Order: sequence, then C-alpha cells, then structure tokens
Amino acid sequence: EINVNNAEQYNGIAFIDSNTGFIVGTNGALLKTTDAGNSWSIIDTGTTVNMHALCVADTNNIWCVGENGTILHTNDGGSSWDLDNSITTFNLYDIQFLDNATGLIVGQNELMLKTTDGGTTWNPLTSNTDVYGDGFSISITRECY
Repeated sequence: EINVNNAEQYNGIAFIDSNTGFIVGTNGALLKTTDAGNSWSIIDTGTTVNMHALCVADTNNIWCVGENGTILHTNDGGSSWDLDNSITTFNLYDIQFLDNATGLIVGQNELMLKTTDGGTTWNPLTSNTDVYGDGFSISITRECY
C-alpha cells in the first residue's frame, strides 16, 4: 500500500533503479520516490487529466500517457516534465519502449502509435486483425540469440 496522504487512484508504477521510481494516477498525479518507496513527492505535471501508464526508456527518458491524448516526457530523469504534442485526443492506455528510439502507445478505439525517433514524432499504425475495442496494454519481448 502506498500512503501519500491524498485521494488519487494510482494506475502505473515504474522504477529507474532500486531506489528511484514514479507513479501516475488520476487528476494528473505523478509521484516520485528516491528511497525505494518509503516516501513519495508529488510532481506538478501541468495537467489534470487521468494518467494511465508510464515507461522508463532509460535512466533519463521516462514517458507517461493518459486521457485526451496526453503524453508527458522527461529527458533528465524526472527533474522536469514536458507535455508533448500528441496527434490524437483519444485516451492513451499504455506505452512501452523497445530501445531509446522505438516506442509504442496503445489507446482508445484500437489506436496504436509508433515512434522511431525517441518520441519526436508519433505515427499511427493500422491493425491487421478483427479484434475491436480499446488497446489497454503492451508487452514487448526481447529475444536473444
């Protein structure tokens, strides 16, 4: 249980290392710990939309996605955050990066977005499936040979 003395619902958690982690939640909630979760600091995100997921691409680049196409990004390990331009107003439910350049977002109405330039641009992907609905999560498997 995370007790940070507020009434937010938390939807995603990710750690950079064993001590430094982040949580996203409702009403633009973004929290950071530097002591393995013993205490949490609230970060002002500049948004009040519900945030659904976050992803640590590397120790500096962390991404968060949420409602109305909201994309938050830091390139300094979480010291400062920017609202990135989004090509959609659909809700975004999950984000994952394969490496520093290649990332995927899934969202409402079968939305899939891909970047190959570290999030500078996001391009829509089309699904070749008969599955309809909202995309809620992404799982990326790295194969080693």
